[in-house]
Order: sequence, then C-alpha cells, then structure tokens
Amino acid sequence: RAQGEETKRDQEFWFEDGNVTLIAGNFEFRVYKGVLSNRSPVFRDMFSLPQQSPSTPSTCPTVHLSDSPEDVRELLRALIPGIDSPFSLETQPSYQTISASIRLGHKYQLDRLVDAALAYLRRYYTTDYDTWHNIHTHCKTHPLSPVHAIGVVNLARLTGADDILPSALYACCTLEGPQLVEGFQREDGTPEVLSNADLARCIQGKANLTKERVGHAVGLHRRFQSPNC
Repeated sequence: RAQGEETKRDQEFWFEDGNVTLIAGNFEFRVYKGVLSNRSPVFRDMFSLPQQSPSTPSTCPTVHLSDSPEDVRELLRALIPGIDSPFSLETQPSYQTISASIRLGHKYQLDRLVDAALAYLRRYYTTDYDTWHNIHTHCKTHPLSPVHAIGVVNLARLTGADDILPSALYACCTLEGPQLVEGFQREDGTPEVLSNADLARCIQGKANLTKERVGHAVGLHRRFQSPNC
C-alpha cells in the first residue's frame, strides 16, 4: 500500500474474538491463528515472529502480507471453517478463486488446497480426449472464459502440473492474436500473460492449426470435385 495510507477492517473477515490480524494492502483481516497455522507451516513460522500495528490492540499480533487483499480474501474463504469448499462438485468457482487458491496455496504450502484446485481444473483441462470433446461440445456452462486458459497455463507451470498443459495451451491457440499476446488482468489489477516461451509455442501452434485446416479443406474440395471440372 502507499506509504502513510491508513488500513481498514475487512468487512467479511473480521472476527472480534480472532487472535491474529493479517494486513494485506490497506485491509486488516482479524482471523484465528490455529486455522492457518495448523494447515500451513509457513504461516506457523510467520506467527512465531509477529509485528505489532498501532491500529490493533497489543494483545493481538499482526502479520503483514505482501499479497493483495483480493487474494487473501479468496484464501480465507477457502480455509475458514463453516464456509463451503469452493471446489466441491456442486460449485463453479471463479477464475479469481482458483488462481488465488493455487498461487497462495503454493506460496504458503497449503498442499490440500492446491490439490483441490488443480483437481477442479483437471475436470476441464483433461488429458482424456472423449472427456475434453464432451465438455467443449455439450457443456454450456464452462466456468472459465477462453482467455483464462492463459492463467491456467501459468498455474500449471507454477505447480508442475504438466498434464494440464496440453489442453490449456491448445485453448490458448484458439484465442485471437491480440488477446493471446495481451492476456487479461486479475481482480487486483495484476496482468496475466504467457511467458515468452509459451507465447512462442502458441503462435507456432496457431500457425500449425491453420495449416492443418487449410490442408483439410483442400482435401475435401478435391474429394468432391467433379471429374468434369
């Protein structure tokens, strides 16, 4: 946050009986240490060296995070007991929820959360052709926009989930040129773009797909061409 900018309580995650305050950007989140430290060795270590903030009581330790408040809010939604899992079979989480869960889950070693989010992505970015074809032919409620495939590629790279890459990179190859190059912005304004290497792969992939389609069209024309032509 900007130097000197005052922080304010988050309206969704401020528990009066909480015992730790997380500060992200200009937002304060009062939550429970045990919920985070029991799941994350990184949070456990951070809580052992708290920092005090003038805006919070001295009895409540404060920890400053470098993450955006939007990401922290999504993380807490996934971790706080009593809130439904964003990755159950009945839910369709937003890209922001998936992305924040994987990126912050990876950062704070929340392995179960990362695994759940990746398992959700694998429903749509699958290595099984029949499943993939069925989703893209009959599924009218795909939870992610086509451009989000760029972010999915980056999440797969971050976590080493190489099995997600083929269908995610193919989805990137179907994007229009400017969209492929420029990507999109996450909820907190952070740009989501492909690495130079993956962008080069997709540009080459688009060229290969175009070549195959042209070859297929020419083949069909020749097959049905009248012998008198």
